[in-house]
Amino acid sequence: MLKERFGAALHETVLSSETLTERTSVANWLFLLVGAAATGAACTYLLVVPRRWLPLPGALIVCSLFSATRSMDHVLKTSEATGLIGMAILLSGLGVSVGFWLASASLPLLADRNREASEALVSSASDSAVTLLVLSFAAPERYRVRWTAWYVRRLLESGALELPSSAIPFVFLSERSRYGAIGDYLPARASTTAIVEQLEATLREPAIGRIVIAWGEGSLESSKGIVSSVAASGGRTIVVTLGADGSFRSTEAILELESALESVEDCRSLLVAPSIWHSGRLAQKLVTRILDTTRGADLKTAGVVLVGEGQPEAWESHDQGWRERENYFNQRVRLLLTERGIREQHVRAAWLEWQTPDVTEAVRHLAALGCERIVIAPSTIACVTLSTAIDLEHMVASARVAEDVQTVTLAPWGDDPALAQATAEAARQALEHAR
Repeated sequence: MLKERFGAALHETVLSSETLTERTSVANWLFLLVGAAATGAACTYLLVVPRRWLPLPGALIVCSLFSATRSMDHVLKTSEATGLIGMAILLSGLGVSVGFWLASASLPLLADRNREASEALVSSASDSAVTLLVLSFAAPERYRVRWTAWYVRRLLESGALELPSSAIPFVFLSERSRYGAIGDYLPARASTTAIVEQLEATLREPAIGRIVIAWGEGSLESSKGIVSSVAASGGRTIVVTLGADGSFRSTEAILELESALESVEDCRSLLVAPSIWHSGRLAQKLVTRILDTTRGADLKTAGVVLVGEGQPEAWESHDQGWRERENYFNQRVRLLLTERGIREQHVRAAWLEWQTPDVTEAVRHLAALGCERIVIAPSTIACVTLSTAIDLEHMVASARVAEDVQTVTLAPWGDDPALAQATAEAARQALEHAR
């Protein structure tokens, strides 16, 4: 009897040991999979985060690799099957791939849905004061993950860009690298703020109580700064677009603003100011800037490329007159240039991105026509973008014109006083209409 009990106890001990070994083995496999997935996710964020945060995903990669390696070592030690080595390697690769894909697919969810706003008080606001909203799509001064996520998400949701999830981190990497190429600072928002400061000095309309800058990303519905400013004025709101007026992005932003203002009590109406690109003064100023670069040259052999920013083809169906406004402005500039002596066929329009003809094609065309000095002028690009700061010069160089052909590239409008005056004119026209 004692012998039988001892045998049964020994058998139970062996079974318990085998069960514990199996559980330990399963746990090791799970730790291996989780560690590999964490490594893949960390690799994703290594491509995405700002440069100053790179040590964080780097440390996560080291910890994840250490955990996965220990788990693999335990799996191999607790198993006598030599074929499990290949299975462990395969599972590790699968975990890294899954982690990378899941983290990549989640990147658009990081988009900042709150549209930022900054306010400037230009007069003592009264109950009937008008709020002037300057809508700007200037990119942030420095690389921001949320802003890039918003832009990528907008492109994907609108059908403007078809991209597999695994490729999304490389869009962020490209954006971060482009910021690094210009010294990690883009002056676009600073120039927009300077335009508003000039508006404060030149507008001088008692009816306008506030000027609010709305940066064009996120959702206006949750922007407490904008809605509270409008609610405080209790009057009308005038929107002036500082950039591609009537484009898909500006139209979408204005519709969101109208939706947000429905919750504001006693807010009478929203008025959209005329396009700043209707300004004859702005066209004349661009002509002056172009001709300043052709002094001493024969105008009959001078060429001009008027550059627009462009937008994806998928956004064209939502176009609310953007292309017509830009074409109108470019035609006005073309007419003024021909009056000054530049041949009409030597003035070409081109797009910086998304659309054709691009800048490279336009420069080559003018060189083929015999132009000896070609001026590349961003005509309807309000502020500096990454494309104007980096890609524009590269596109001009890619034309590979003859050595005797000189090319001169102008900067976008930035904080040019003429742009501030055109913005003020548009606001005054809308204000007159409101009265």
